[in-house]
Amino acid sequence: MIPRDPWARVPEDERVRLVVVVGCSRAKRDRPADAGELYTGSFHKLCMETARSLRPDRLFVLSARYGLVGPGHPMRPYDTRIGDPDQVKPARLVRQAKMMGCWQSDLTIVLAGREYVELARKVWPDAVAPLEGARGIAAMRRILAEIRDRK
Repeated sequence: MIPRDPWARVPEDERVRLVVVVGCSRAKRDRPADAGELYTGSFHKLCMETARSLRPDRLFVLSARYGLVGPGHPMRPYDTRIGDPDQVKPARLVRQAKMMGCWQSDLTIVLAGREYVELARKVWPDAVAPLEGARGIAAMRRILAEIRDRK
């Protein structure tokens, strides 16, 4: 008999409880850097600060070109946006999440705009997106501050 809970056979100390995904930004350094330092946009930095305050088991930047990359992953600057022909494909995101052992997390939070939330939900359909429905950047900044202040 196959257990209903896909985590039923995963040892408790190996479970991925919290995954946080932050969207990338158009603003980048002009030289290679780790993903956690490559993106220079103020909104991205605020999302990363908030993500780190949540103390996730896994933290990823959702790169429009390369998919899920950890903050320590070395990258070169690029110019790809969601919707561009060379945008990362959902199937690649699913493969990446499976390879990293986090595609069945207990909770996934996406701190990003609508297009990135839609893309992340190809991997994690039940992902929580606290910025979803926020009207404008000021509202998003307020939500991010509330999340950080709760910790």
